[in-house]
Amino acid sequence: MTGNRRDLAAWIMDRALRKPPVGREDWAQAMQAEFAALDRDRLSWAVGCLIAAARWRAAGEAAYMASLAAGVAFVGGLAPLAYFGVSGAGLASRAEMAQIVMPLIVAALVLAGFVIALNWPGRRLATAVALGIGPSLIGNAMLLVEGPGLRPMGPQMLIVLPLVGLAYLGALAGSALGRRRMARIAR
Repeated sequence: MTGNRRDLAAWIMDRALRKPPVGREDWAQAMQAEFAALDRDRLSWAVGCLIAAARWRAAGEAAYMASLAAGVAFVGGLAPLAYFGVSGAGLASRAEMAQIVMPLIVAALVLAGFVIALNWPGRRLATAVALGIGPSLIGNAMLLVEGPGLRPMGPQMLIVLPLVGLAYLGALAGSALGRRRMARIAR
């Protein structure tokens, strides 16, 4: 086997077994030990380990993506539902509800960022960006399909950036608590 193929196999194994999911650490060590003992077919073993590691991570990634989608729906839907639901039921006027909409959006962003980062503490920034920009992107998509077309993103960014910041504040708090919880569990 040439040195290049051997280096490629080692590089693939390094990527496959870097930061294995919780509960798969022993499997990763066993795969690495088997790889170290191989004289031949190291590349095919490494590729097989990479595929296995991708499968391990797929469930965690799917759960994170589902949480982000739920968070975006929560942030994007809470204020309009409250506004139209409460004012439509006659419990408050539209003017009264208009005063409550921004605090609801702020609370939804901070809460969603907190809850998601509590479970995925290493993904604070990705969580904040998705929560801050996601509802706006969905609104633009709806305008494209059913309305007058896309709004210019320039003025919209003036609104989106503070929303990302608010989601990040919640994610920071959730991340700190999530890391503490994980450290406590690891002890």
